[in-house]
Amino acid sequence: MSSAPFALDRRKRRSDEVIQAITYQLEHLAEEYELRNLVLSDSRGLMLACADNASAGRALAAYAPVFSRHLGRGDREAIMGKLSEFLPGVDGHTLSVRRFELHGEEHFLCVIGEERLCRQADLYRAVTGIRRIVRDTAA
Repeated sequence: MSSAPFALDRRKRRSDEVIQAITYQLEHLAEEYELRNLVLSDSRGLMLACADNASAGRALAAYAPVFSRHLGRGDREAIMGKLSEFLPGVDGHTLSVRRFELHGEEHFLCVIGEERLCRQADLYRAVTGIRRIVRDTAA
């Protein structure tokens, strides 16, 4: 008698609604990596999903398209100054923005947390999870 191995499903919360499922994913990653905020936004700067404070998430979402552009140092500092009015203590060391495409549309993942060497790997994991959720719920 042989038995086939089964994949371990680690998810504790589920939803058939895409945005709710993504929110659960972001909340899990924010907790696992001790992030203060993790936000998914679209190219217009609208927040789609958020882990942590929704008002801070809306501010991050609004600035995400701006931060993804290659701006000069002076421009970045001025924009960071405006953002810090909404999010005290945020600076270039604690904020990361990752741009990615989803169904041909530009999206952004913003994170606030302690600077870590593996931050880009954390963001990659979040983007991979978002793409999986969208793919699985569309099927």
